[in-house]
Amino acid sequence: MSHREEILPASAPTWRIELLGSLRVWHGPQPVDLGPMKQRALFAVLALNAEECVSVDKLLDAGWGTPRPRGARQLVYTYIARLRQAFEPTAPRRQRDHVISSMPAGYQLNIGREHSDLGRFHQLVARAHEKLANGALAPAFQLLGEALRLWRDPTLAELEALLRSSDRIDSLRRSWADAAATYVGLGLRLGQPSAVLPAAHQIAAADPLNEAAQAKYLEVLGHTGQRAAAIEQFGLVCGRLRDELGVRPGAGLVRTYREAVLAGEEYPVERVQVAETTAPAQVSLVGATAKPERASPSKIRPKLRQRLPNNLLITQN
Repeated sequence: MSHREEILPASAPTWRIELLGSLRVWHGPQPVDLGPMKQRALFAVLALNAEECVSVDKLLDAGWGTPRPRGARQLVYTYIARLRQAFEPTAPRRQRDHVISSMPAGYQLNIGREHSDLGRFHQLVARAHEKLANGALAPAFQLLGEALRLWRDPTLAELEALLRSSDRIDSLRRSWADAAATYVGLGLRLGQPSAVLPAAHQIAAADPLNEAAQAKYLEVLGHTGQRAAAIEQFGLVCGRLRDELGVRPGAGLVRTYREAVLAGEEYPVERVQVAETTAPAQVSLVGATAKPERASPSKIRPKLRQRLPNNLLITQN
């Protein structure tokens, strides 16, 4: 029997920690008040490192960075005491160490990773990769979809606001992006582009200068019949690449655009070039929930050239 099982009996109400969005904790049906911002930041670090000792110095770095104000170490002790009271309000003051225990070098949260959405996400992704290794594409696709639904905010805006260091936040975002990219790729292979459209949209919005992400989004739009939206998106991407990086779209992005978006046109497309003219107006896709307008090819074809931004030239034989 593990130490955690000894101090948290099976008959106790279930804990639930939510990190992949707003930071929240539940004990059974009851929410736990995590207190003010600095106190929440300390708990976030403990939760991100559940079942591991977190040093006081690491908590200080998360809450205050450097240089630290005078009295910061004492504030750590105060906030830990308040968190212990929030988690074990009925226990005597000196016995509130079942959930957050003192260790020789710091503190440890004794709620298992399986009780957090982050731990559950990693478990599901690991199982999905096992299925993929065995060639079971459909089960892997389902597991990844379940894993991605745990993310209420892929930007992790609250965690970023709470924590001084962004390294862990960046690592978590990459984990989400990798899982989402695999999910979208599987959706296309399994003939389910509509199912992965929201994920493809989120990936493209989260990394607007990543041509691979933009190409995948164009491919999904093309396979769901949303060619007007794909044409507009391609123009926006080309404008961003030129204005922010000073480059034209790469061969992979252009190839995806030609094959997945312009396929079936009455004239062949030899190449897509970005001219040195004014870029189209840029829009922010982050946080958007509405799906792009669906348009039929018959309505798009007569207006194809009208919908292209001025800085895109499509040549034909």
